[in-house]
Amino acid sequence: MRSRLDHLEDFWHRDESALAHHTTYSAYGYPVRLSANDPRLLKVGLFSAGRYSRCAPIPDALSISFSFVMDRRLRSEPVPADWPSRLRYTGVGQWLAVNGEPWVNSFADLQRWIGVAFVSASLMEQPRMLSRFIGDCFVLNMLMRTGWGQLHASCLYRDGRALLLHGRHNAGKSTTAFRLAMNGYRLVSDGMTYVRRLEQGVELLGYPVGEVKLRLDMLEEFRQVKVREAALVREDTKMVYDLRQEMPERVVEEAIRPQRIVLCLLERTGRRETTAERIASSVALDALLSESTFRDDMEVLVSNLESIQALLAMTDCYHLRVGTDVKGIVDTVDSLQ
Repeated sequence: MRSRLDHLEDFWHRDESALAHHTTYSAYGYPVRLSANDPRLLKVGLFSAGRYSRCAPIPDALSISFSFVMDRRLRSEPVPADWPSRLRYTGVGQWLAVNGEPWVNSFADLQRWIGVAFVSASLMEQPRMLSRFIGDCFVLNMLMRTGWGQLHASCLYRDGRALLLHGRHNAGKSTTAFRLAMNGYRLVSDGMTYVRRLEQGVELLGYPVGEVKLRLDMLEEFRQVKVREAALVREDTKMVYDLRQEMPERVVEEAIRPQRIVLCLLERTGRRETTAERIASSVALDALLSESTFRDDMEVLVSNLESIQALLAMTDCYHLRVGTDVKGIVDTVDSLQ
């Protein structure tokens, strides 16, 4: 019987797309199984695994399954530096799509926690970008269905206190986070912080762990850190520093359960002095939602709101006007109660 079928046309290119290679990693305690038709695509999982705060395995957790398929029919044009800005994001019901022809077509089912990406040969050679903008994008959206809150905020930690820095694009979050990391604080994340509600308190999880992004005009201030690479962030070129390679003692790899939380809405003034003014949690909530939340299913939005409210219930909130004097920044942040 088998011999009679061997000559049939492989119309769907199933042989070429066969998922013969596999690896597994953890995203915040949830198992992620990555499959691929080319072993080089397994590097995607290696890069992704390092971006999530380490957590204990979630008991009886549903596994996330993601497949990467190198498709030779996609034109293998060189991947441009602005490739992330060319991606198109579309959501229909439980489905998400991230597409950027001719390099990638990808889809994910948010309810079943499965996804697939068809990538060109040239994009396959960029596993770091694939992991961040395709794999991690879908995984984080899947995990948002578990009742988490999402904050567009940098997070630092010291002596049981978590410090959250929130602000608009180019408000100075990354620069301030880097300065504080060089002056006694440890970096949880520079970019996104996720909130997981506990029976008592909350757990904060960073993404991406250990990385800081700086504008080009700030590089001279941090020239002691050498490991970096260029990245395009909202049409601005920034340098990405990996503190784990040179200063691992300044990075928090694990999720944290802080005893105290301080949230600062950041504003860069250009003046020398730094000042802080206490604000109501309702003001902070409006700012967090406007900068951190996308339109989604109502159940997800309500859960996100409830998690952020649980965070704010145990948080002191401030409007932090950041100056240029580093000592003044550190002293002001240290004084916040």
